[in-house]
Amino acid sequence: MGMIVLKIGGSVFTDKRSGGALINFELLESIALQIRTTLTSHDYLVIVLGGGGLAHSLMKRILTGRLTPAEKQKTAQVVRQALRKQKFEVEIIFRNAGLSSECMSVVGPWLFGTGEFIVLSGDTIVLELAKRLGADKILFASDVPGVLTSSGALIPEIDLNNYQHQSYKDNENDVTGGMLGKLEAIKKYNPQCPVAIFSGLTPSFYHDWILECGIGTRIKNSSR
Repeated sequence: MGMIVLKIGGSVFTDKRSGGALINFELLESIALQIRTTLTSHDYLVIVLGGGGLAHSLMKRILTGRLTPAEKQKTAQVVRQALRKQKFEVEIIFRNAGLSSECMSVVGPWLFGTGEFIVLSGDTIVLELAKRLGADKILFASDVPGVLTSSGALIPEIDLNNYQHQSYKDNENDVTGGMLGKLEAIKKYNPQCPVAIFSGLTPSFYHDWILECGIGTRIKNSSR
């Protein structure tokens, strides 16, 4: 297995649609146990956490609302504090499961220089880390079974060369571009290792995808 970079989407462990920041501790404990029992002493796992409901709802206010620069800064600080709290709580869960690792959350998912905020997606962070670390596998755990058609059917495999010609079901509240944004980021980075998107709501799927493959969407790269 080697080096694996895993993003656990905020929609997996928080309710993005409600705009809340509540963590599903029971689910995360099950996920952590599945990961611990799957990894060997020779494996390395980097985990990046998505922003979750509070981050997306507040960032949407910053990006689309009529806020003053001071109000934007204040709202951004609330997001930073919420994400740091989430990161701390998730790290405790994983360490209690026997994983001596540190999670990376998208703390401060924006850049502020000219008065404008730009969202820094966790997907981009995952792909950049995978590139720099020479990852052997990249996994995206989402709140959907994988990439879905506009009618909701699962697409088991996507070719990076023609994905843009298809229609996808997406979450309109996602400020980081949703599934289409994720696919565009993957195509841009063109990783030379296996990439998959699967439902992170089913703990056993982490075991399946870390070991080999399972139910979800495999991203095909014709250059591999």
